[in-house]
Amino acid sequence: MQDSRDAMQALDPASLGHQLFEASPDCLKLLDGEGHIVAMNHNGLRALELGSFDVVRGEPWSALWPEESRAEVDAAMAAARASGVGHLRAPCPTAGGAVRWWEVTISRVGADGLLANSRDVTDQVRAESERELLLAQLSSAKQRMDDVFRQAPAFMCVFTGPDHVFELENERYLQLVGGRS
Repeated sequence: MQDSRDAMQALDPASLGHQLFEASPDCLKLLDGEGHIVAMNHNGLRALELGSFDVVRGEPWSALWPEESRAEVDAAMAAARASGVGHLRAPCPTAGGAVRWWEVTISRVGADGLLANSRDVTDQVRAESERELLLAQLSSAKQRMDDVFRQAPAFMCVFTGPDHVFELENERYLQLVGGRS
């Protein structure tokens, strides 16, 4: 029976809540009803390159964001106050100046508090940006090849599959076969 009591004490909601807050790999901030920072977990301090919580204690959370993101931050907080949850994705520099992208979920907690859960998605955003760049380069290269193919002075066509279905033909080829492919 003693083991059961020890387990119950270990699962004390107040203690467990603090343990969960600190155990999150994300940057967690507890905000008051006005959006001022009341608490931040250690992983958040590390992710934001803050030496001490005292640097941000009581500060408006939106003030940590660059000016161009503050409207989106305020809108996400307003959505959380109104419906219980708000979201945003935006870049924000750390105290050391490194720009990181954050995927943020803001949840209403208690009567008027907010919990901001910020996940660092910088690597994902960079990968998406690189992918978009590569797709644009591929599209441009394809367009150039299509232009070269269509403007070639030789008769050209491309077949696909075992039935030799026409996939591409240039104008010179169409002239050769009387406009039919």
